[in-house]
Amino acid sequence: MKINFYIKTAFFYFVLIAFIGTVLRLMPIVDLPFNYKFLLHTHSHLAFLGWVYTALFAAFVSSFLTEEQQTNKSYKQQFILAQAATIGMLFSFPFQGYGAISITFSTLHILIYYWFATKFLKDVKQNIFISNTVRNFIKAAFLFMIISSLGPFSLGPIMAKTGQGSSLYYNAIYFYLHFQYNGWFTFSIFALLFHLFEIKQIHYNKQYAKLFFCLLFIACIPSYFLSVLWTQPSSLFYVIALVSSILQLFALLYFILLVLELKSKITKTVFAWSKFLALIVLLSFSLKIILQLFSAFPYFADLAYKLHDLIIAYLHLVLIGFVTFFLMAYFIERNLLKLNGYTKTGLAFLLLGFFAIELILVAQSSLFWLHLGSLPYYSYLLVSASLITIAAAVLIFFKHNDADHVSN
Repeated sequence: MKINFYIKTAFFYFVLIAFIGTVLRLMPIVDLPFNYKFLLHTHSHLAFLGWVYTALFAAFVSSFLTEEQQTNKSYKQQFILAQAATIGMLFSFPFQGYGAISITFSTLHILIYYWFATKFLKDVKQNIFISNTVRNFIKAAFLFMIISSLGPFSLGPIMAKTGQGSSLYYNAIYFYLHFQYNGWFTFSIFALLFHLFEIKQIHYNKQYAKLFFCLLFIACIPSYFLSVLWTQPSSLFYVIALVSSILQLFALLYFILLVLELKSKITKTVFAWSKFLALIVLLSFSLKIILQLFSAFPYFADLAYKLHDLIIAYLHLVLIGFVTFFLMAYFIERNLLKLNGYTKTGLAFLLLGFFAIELILVAQSSLFWLHLGSLPYYSYLLVSASLITIAAAVLIFFKHNDADHVSN
């Protein structure tokens, strides 16, 4: 099974999540025969386990394994089973939410990525061309991916004891989200980034890279406490959350220093579209770290809890601004996303849709915060921006491998 097919499948899920996201934003305007909460679960599971997981699977297999290892039937089997589990979630979550069938499929997917982690880490040991820096990020990524699964596994006992809606129930969900966003996704991205530097012979400061990794790794587990501050726990939790966010801030500073040293080399060796997307990725990652620092303080932690749209803006900042735009840039550089008129238009629409949605969500949150009411035509604006994202996803899906790079 070719890597291009893996990429095509990932982009298919990207189209689906854009479509479902638009349907969710239509529901306050149009009476649709869907359960909003169930459809929201579908949207998030497809985003994590459909789009991001499949894209990272393709990137990891194509980047870190030998051609012989890539053709091992084990990876083909993992891919097929993962798609079966994801499609199962697509046709169960909208109708029952967290029910017997949907939980079965989501559990199956977790078991599959246990299999992927075990097989991949065994195979990647044999690749002598992977640096220690990249290996550290790979190992950390899989470690946090496995840790994140404790959240979904705890939901059954929690629902049996306290039901849905308890603070323990939501903290289990936030546990999963935290170690996916700040663990699996983040460390995977930096594994791919440093690998890209190396294959392009962009020599980076190894000491800065080591400090960046160590600080980010040490901070990852305690920074989970940032996600539970909405329950207003004891002051110890705030202290731990603050210390972890400060560690992340220092990690960011080392990474920025590393990138600034490479500015001229990057400019000469990567495509113009990649450079622009990389700038958005860096800004999104930096803003993510800064917002986490603010959320360690009681006032901002309470504010974030009260402003639902602000939380959605943050989640999209990370999932689209940081993760998705990085994957797009990475696939461009590895010639897995071909630049042509259609894909350039798709990327331009995606950027437009992303900035529009973020602006609308932040504007709505700001008006609520200042007690100035609601943004006029709020739902209509969100739907309009979401339609732009659908157009972007469709263009990239159908045209991502139609032609070779035509220009920078």
